[in-house]
Amino acid sequence: SMLGFAQILQNDVHELEPEQIEDISHEIYDTGKATFRLLENLLQWSMLEVGNLPWKPQKLNLKNVIKEVLQLLKGVAKQKNIEIISNISSQELIYADITMISSVVQNLVNNALKFTPSKGTISITSVVENDLIRITIGDTGVGMTQSQVDKLFSIEHSTSRKGTQGEKGTGLGLLLCKEFVAKNGGTMKVESKIGQGSEFSFTIPIMSD
Repeated sequence: SMLGFAQILQNDVHELEPEQIEDISHEIYDTGKATFRLLENLLQWSMLEVGNLPWKPQKLNLKNVIKEVLQLLKGVAKQKNIEIISNISSQELIYADITMISSVVQNLVNNALKFTPSKGTISITSVVENDLIRITIGDTGVGMTQSQVDKLFSIEHSTSRKGTQGEKGTGLGLLLCKEFVAKNGGTMKVESKIGQGSEFSFTIPIMSD
């Protein structure tokens, strides 16, 4: 797809209208982002599968981890006019691998942005459950059927749906999330209804004294 659009620009750039060039440029950029994300996910997946992705847990401030991830995604949220509300306490400390947990949060928020239409809302909340913290990322997006939810973490049915503005994905992001959460001693849960949005949540151990 990206090569095809690039070839059109190379061969016909002097015959195209500015609007056409802009549209093609957007397509190249969007495809490039999706390809980069695919390579990133494939690299993490392969390293995890062959045991070359080390687990290095440490004491982490959950609010700071989420804040850094949201900084990376604020451009996408602004572009789609979506408000992200984070209600994470600065007192909540977790014991986890920062690379893995950051990847989980980034994938889940990115998914929420992908399937939430303009002027929607994404909320990030947390609640303590015994010696775990459950982080929930909810959105006001398009939602899913129960059948779609049931197939989310099955590699046999790993496919990517287009977002509300035609955004492309890799189909591997949620599989990685599940693997990374499990590696850090937690579990994942999904609740969704068509037209009413989705809630993805996962648990992470609390940092003990």
